[in-house]
Amino acid sequence: MKRIVLRAAFGAVFFYIFKLVLGGVYTPEAFLEESKYALAFGVFYALFLLAMEKFGKKKGDGK
Repeated sequence: MKRIVLRAAFGAVFFYIFKLVLGGVYTPEAFLEESKYALAFGVFYALFLLAMEKFGKKKGDGK
């Protein structure tokens, strides 16, 4: 669980930086708006990682 949270947090931070660099708008409003999108991305990425851990094919299953 800790690994999933860390991966989602790193993903959200990189998403935030990437969006700011590509957006090119550096106003306080843009920082706040992009942080909302980064938080949403982090939450959905964590849910995706949880689903893949629970339902994904495990290595060594032989399937």
